[in-house]
Amino acid sequence: MNKTFTGIDQIVNSPETQKITANLQNSIEQLDATVSEIQSFVQSIDRRVNPIADDISKTMEEIQIAVIDMQKIFQEVRETVKDESIRYELNTTLSELRNAARSVRVFIEYLDTHPEALIQGKPNEQ
Repeated sequence: MNKTFTGIDQIVNSPETQKITANLQNSIEQLDATVSEIQSFVQSIDRRVNPIADDISKTMEEIQIAVIDMQKIFQEVRETVKDESIRYELNTTLSELRNAARSVRVFIEYLDTHPEALIQGKPNEQ
């Protein structure tokens, strides 16, 4: 039994084992430092992106309210305007406003799920 403990002691205290232990400890410390840097970077991005996303969400809500108001106005104008060419232009304008609002909503939804896109841009999809 003493031979076993002596053998284990020699392995544990050998210069190679001590070097491996030191290298492993150094690697763990470097990994900890890297993880801390990554956490700081992510927190920094969050602090920058979240206010922008909030502002964009508020702007989107305001745009939606404005579009609803414009729809009401256009409906009133449609009811009072008898000229078909003007009514056609109003319908076309209203349709374009709806499309613009839809595009903004899609953009906001994308930013909501991918806020990093404000900094990194949209990834190339292949």
